[in-house]
Amino acid sequence: MNLVFGAVLFNLVCELWVHGAVGFLNPVLTGSLVVLYSTYFLMLEDLVVRYRLGETHVLLAGVVFGLWHETFTTGSVFAPGSPLGINPVVVVLASVFWWGIMQSVSGLYFANRFLGARDWGHRRMGKLGWGICLLFSLQAAQTMFKMVGSSPTGYIVSLSLLAIVVFVFIYTKKPEAVIPFQRSRPLDALIVLHLLLCLGIGLTVGSRTNQATQIAFVAWSVVFGVVVALIRWRTRTAISV
Repeated sequence: MNLVFGAVLFNLVCELWVHGAVGFLNPVLTGSLVVLYSTYFLMLEDLVVRYRLGETHVLLAGVVFGLWHETFTTGSVFAPGSPLGINPVVVVLASVFWWGIMQSVSGLYFANRFLGARDWGHRRMGKLGWGICLLFSLQAAQTMFKMVGSSPTGYIVSLSLLAIVVFVFIYTKKPEAVIPFQRSRPLDALIVLHLLLCLGIGLTVGSRTNQATQIAFVAWSVVFGVVVALIRWRTRTAISV
């Protein structure tokens, strides 16, 4: 549970930049974010332990959940003027850079690094736990087909992308053995900088309607993702998740 708590905490700090301190005074928003990330990381942690998953599968899991969330919960992927019905830039930003690299891979690395490495023998989540988590994910998508700007074409394209990523997730070769946690000093430094930026901007600006902070977060997300990829390429070492 400490890893789930750490990953949820990491993501709530990230959300502080997006929504500001004032936004977190809204109990509905704060409660929804806590439940959203808690259920997601409970499922993800169970999959990691159960099937000995590594960085690639965690990244793909983030992309899958990101596509689902941004399609059926927020609807941010839709673009009425696009022939595809979705905005490819938003799809990549939301599913790969945010949910994949920043929120999932970096979130679990942070939890392992600063709250203690994973106990691979801990108790698995049962059918009841999975049922509750999946039920929340389905309930969160209650606005399905009611999103502003959504279209049948957009849903078809988004669901097709989702199916492709799920296929890749299932058939990508899994590590043959548990990979011991390995710290990365460059990644440590990047994550500490990231958290300081989130706290500094979120606590000082305090408003979720500030467009400048929103644009800055998008730009930083890309920089963050690129730097993580460069660290991974330069060190030739898998990121421990």
